Amino acid sequence: MRKWKAVFLENHDIYIGTDPVPLSPSAHPKIYVNRFASETHCIYSIYNASDTIVSGIFLESDTKLEQVQELGRQADISTDDRNILGEIHPGEVMIVRRFIAGCTP
Repeated sequence: MRKWKAVFLENHDIYIGTDPVPLSPSAHPKIYVNRFASETHCIYSIYNASDTIVSGIFLESDTKLEQVQELGRQADISTDDRNILGEIHPGEVMIVRRFIAGCTP
């Protein structure tokens, strides 16, 4: 909870922005994604609701992904131009910040 509070306070303008998207589409049926956006950043809260570790693509984007950073647990994530990839354990939340103007899913 302390880690999330620090992330929230550091990114307050994004979380309290005017463009939240609950349950944004994800690449896995048991991965739930909420998107929060400002003019320069997006934050994706990615939750694994399954009972197994999910590896691979979590999120597919319409636009090129350039700078992406995991904020919560410092997990290894990567991108392949239009996808956010990684590994997330059951019940775990991953918080990913994306630096871009005009953030879309």
